[in-house]
Amino acid sequence: MSYKLFTLKNIKTESFTMTPLELRDYIDFPVKRVYFITSPTGAKKTGNHAHKKHEDEFSTL
Repeated sequence: MSYKLFTLKNIKTESFTMTPLELRDYIDFPVKRVYFITSPTGAKKTGNHAHKKHEDEFSTL
């Protein structure tokens, strides 16, 4: 398994900072869905399943 580090573009205004993520600029396979995990509690283990054939892209912000 290999890892790549990307620098994401930030657009800053007086009201907000936006980070557009054009996935085709960073990965070389089609994206079917995107998941966001927010407010993890650590109370329960997740991801106890498997896919027979797939590719993953994990990002931490």
